[in-house]
Amino acid sequence: MIIRVSRPGVREGARTGARASSTRRAARAALGALLALTFLAPAPAAAAAPEATAAGAPGDPVRYAFVRRCTEDGTPTPCGPWRLRMRSGRTVRLPDARVHPRTARGAKVANRTAPFAISGDGGTVAYFRGDDRLVVRRIGGPVRALPYRPDGTDLVTLYLSGDGGRLAAETGGDPERRPAVVYDTATGAVALRLPGSLVFQGFGGENGTAVLTAAPRGDTVTRLAAFGPDGVPLFDVAPPRAVADNGPYALAPDGRTVAFVDDGERAALGLYDARAGTLRRIPLRLAADDIVDGLGWSGETLVTVRLSRLGGRQDTIRVLQVDTATGAARVRESYTIGGDVYGATPDA
Repeated sequence: MIIRVSRPGVREGARTGARASSTRRAARAALGALLALTFLAPAPAAAAAPEATAAGAPGDPVRYAFVRRCTEDGTPTPCGPWRLRMRSGRTVRLPDARVHPRTARGAKVANRTAPFAISGDGGTVAYFRGDDRLVVRRIGGPVRALPYRPDGTDLVTLYLSGDGGRLAAETGGDPERRPAVVYDTATGAVALRLPGSLVFQGFGGENGTAVLTAAPRGDTVTRLAAFGPDGVPLFDVAPPRAVADNGPYALAPDGRTVAFVDDGERAALGLYDARAGTLRRIPLRLAADDIVDGLGWSGETLVTVRLSRLGGRQDTIRVLQVDTATGAARVRESYTIGGDVYGATPDA
């Protein structure tokens, strides 16, 4: 199971990097049912609890979101409703969330899941309702509809910032024609429109309101650029190959350091200072079957790396926390996800 859905279209290469083997890419794509692991500090383990039909409760953040696997005419398909697995062990259903995306002509895409996102602190989710309105829901709190109305939802990818205060909506295809839009989720106002040549990579900077972008070319990127909350450029550089070939990327709170993982023979967490042009590597111990799903900053010097290991009946999720000041790494939490979750993505 993936921690977040693989991106539609040609942009997957910008996140996986040229060093990934075809086997690893296929596995990464096959992960696609779960949307996001949160970067919150772990809560004590809890036994599974009965499902509830509600929006959860404040103080009980989301660990991951999923839909069940069903079979239609002998073919595995996602079936609703969306479910949130909370850190308390509860499972909460979201019956108003769209399960299947629709094309620009209104046709249901039966073998894919609709866009969905979870904030890094697990306190906010974003999704399309059955009426195709994009909404942001605070767990145990209000729901706000945003003015984003794409022609179809089958090529849309959603991203929430760490605290849920910003949401980026990106439509697959030509970024020149359909640039990503960043919203202030408290007001619904547009906070930033990305330059059309750049693809959204993640939030970062102070308070998580800056935006990291990249210009992909095949399995690499030719440009990394970051913008502050007011749209002012923080940096715009052509990264060295060691960086360009090894997405995904995460922008540090300092607004200049870009983290990435080189999962090659000498696995390492890379820290690239985009302003100074310097690169530092912190060795990591990764198994051959570990898949790097994503990473993010959970503090001034703390980087969280999400790893998945695919199994026959269940997948194992490990969350590493790396202290960039000391180089120390530890497993922050580890758990399994059953095989009854739908796992196909647009790139499968």
